Amino acid sequence: MKKMLILICLLSLSNIHAQTEKDSLLMRDADNIINELRFMYNLDQGIRKYLDYGSLDRHFTDSIENLSDEQIKIVEKELSLKKPVRKEIFENFLNPIDTLNTDRMIEIIEKYGFPSVKRLEKYSDQELEFSPYIILIHTPFSYKERVVELIEKEYKAGNLRSSCQYGYILWHLNGRSDFSYMTDNGYKMSRKPDGTFSLESTCE
Repeated sequence: MKKMLILICLLSLSNIHAQTEKDSLLMRDADNIINELRFMYNLDQGIRKYLDYGSLDRHFTDSIENLSDEQIKIVEKELSLKKPVRKEIFENFLNPIDTLNTDRMIEIIEKYGFPSVKRLEKYSDQELEFSPYIILIHTPFSYKERVVELIEKEYKAGNLRSSCQYGYILWHLNGRSDFSYMTDNGYKMSRKPDGTFSLESTCE
């Protein structure tokens, strides 16, 4: 029993030391990490918006996303790229970029801990206009087990504090069919007047 308690204490001290080291490294490199993550996020989102709206002009694509849901559907029908072109872009550009982004996110998480907005803004004067966790929702299927294990570890460690972000990542990584990953982690499901369902975040 005494040996078990000693082992538990040693493991606890080891985890504390590892977290302290990650915080120290993030404090040192926060600005560089933010700039890199911003590039990865904009690349990730920019190409996907190009598929829907046929443009990389952020002012143009943002103006579309400020329209009503019905108007967006009309615009997407008119501007979205045809299936053969979308397929080529996915295979030749988007899938390789998703792989590169996932590889780099794994490296960042293992070295610095999960780069949440709260942690990054704690160590930098920069304000983040994006959420780095979005990069992970496009993780290739072949990386699923590794990334799920990593995310669960970071959530338990407190580096990823938002239960909604945690649930949203898990939902994506597990095929986007089982909503319990979200409803068990901060989302509320409700029925709309038209009979369809919606999910709303209860997290701040």
